[in-house]
Amino acid sequence: NLEAQRDLGLVLNRVGRAHAGLGELDAAAAVFQELSDRRGEVLRADDMVRHRRDLAVADFNRGDINEKLAAMAESDRERVAYLRLAEQGYRDSLARFRELEAGGLEVGGAIGQLDELIEGIQDQLANPDSDGP
Repeated sequence: NLEAQRDLGLVLNRVGRAHAGLGELDAAAAVFQELSDRRGEVLRADDMVRHRRDLAVADFNRGDINEKLAAMAESDRERVAYLRLAEQGYRDSLARFRELEAGGLEVGGAIGQLDELIEGIQDQLANPDSDGP
């Protein structure tokens, strides 16, 4: 049932945000990954604007939480791994928002914000001594 899947997505988003708010970033990352996976399944089953937007937001959340994990990483290797995950989440989100915009949907400043976030991560990867934005 797609509506039940969408409702579960709303709950997962809240659970992920709650984990993040409690400082439980690893748990939040796992929930946001599950949310992104489920949103993708819903979109594949029913390709509509609402489901594309839901996936774009889920991918943004996945990028955001991994960027936060990168900032707290205990080793350079771990930091780079989280930055790459963050970059992928942001790139996936950017691609979805560009599709939405190309379809005529107003996406506000999402594309510009994502471009800046990706550029910041690329700078951090290129300059390992950088602390990020």
